[in-house]
Amino acid sequence: MKKIYFTGILLIIFALSSCTITQEFYFNKDFSGTYTSSIDMSKLIEAMNSSDGADRSFTDSLNLILRKTEEKMKGTGISNLKSGWKNDKILFISYDFSNIDVLNKALNNSGISENSTPLEKDFVFFTLKRKTLTYHGIPPKETAEGGKDLGVMKDYYKYKAIFSFERKIKKSDNPKYKISEDKHKAVMTAPLFDITKPGFNSKIKFKLK
Repeated sequence: MKKIYFTGILLIIFALSSCTITQEFYFNKDFSGTYTSSIDMSKLIEAMNSSDGADRSFTDSLNLILRKTEEKMKGTGISNLKSGWKNDKILFISYDFSNIDVLNKALNNSGISENSTPLEKDFVFFTLKRKTLTYHGIPPKETAEGGKDLGVMKDYYKYKAIFSFERKIKKSDNPKYKISEDKHKAVMTAPLFDITKPGFNSKIKFKLK
């Protein structure tokens, strides 16, 4: 199975009893903004707390991964880099970016695993033409064929992408993303292993006011 690459947090998914991975992008009018990637591990934490043999080795390992990720992010041009735990249950990393080029560079350097390295050729996650922003989805070379033999277990792993804008969304071209009533947000939620299949279309083009 190929490596599963998530822009912001990469973990050994099968170690988790249940989780939701969320990527959230907020764009100001000038297309600077904030990126946050998080993993809701509340179910796992509950299971660990109820186990007689539970210890902190697992969370300590995750904290080490976060520190290594922060090192990789240096020099990408981002600011206000933060990482850690929310309410001791949600693992996160977040940062501010000044423009789309900085965001693309940061996303290409933020895959985290013991052996992960930046992509051999930088993937262009976002392109901007005037007021049209295109998200090109998960890098095709980093998708995975995993999940087909997991049966119902694959439904325990969820993925959510959230795009929020200071501007209003005039038009978008992927119905998988649900547009909010106020036209400032687009959300897509799907089983994790559907997202990583080569045929899944996570690309979306936003025309903004």
